[in-house]
Amino acid sequence: MNAETLNLYEKLQIPIWKNLNGWMPGDRAYHLFRKEAWLFVQRIDSDTQHDFQFLTPHGLVLSKLVDMEAFMLRLPLPIDPVNPERGLWGMVDWSVRDMLTHDDGTVSIRTWNPNYKKVPNYVYLSQHTTPTEALLRALIAQEGL
Repeated sequence: MNAETLNLYEKLQIPIWKNLNGWMPGDRAYHLFRKEAWLFVQRIDSDTQHDFQFLTPHGLVLSKLVDMEAFMLRLPLPIDPVNPERGLWGMVDWSVRDMLTHDDGTVSIRTWNPNYKKVPNYVYLSQHTTPTEALLRALIAQEGL
């Protein structure tokens, strides 16, 4: 993942955290200080703490999520096959948008112009190189960020 994609994820953290509504096994995150991707494994309830277990490039890590949330970017899957509403695709309001793949492999997200009654009448949101980046940019526009 490049710096530009991480920057797009960072802009969307408030709506992403709200939409994901907690942690599920397989959720991805990026640790800002360690600069590495982590995978959520499970929550371990104990008498005194609610600890969370993550898989990192260096093995399993146990942590108190309260201590970690300030240092982690949530990275939802572009398309979540198990819980579609938790993926980037499921967060986009497709009633006013669509996605096009071009012959050169780039992707565009188009937004319907609500001021016109004719179909199709599109306003281009942007053209991007990857579907993930296109989805992130569509969400940024949707959220007004």
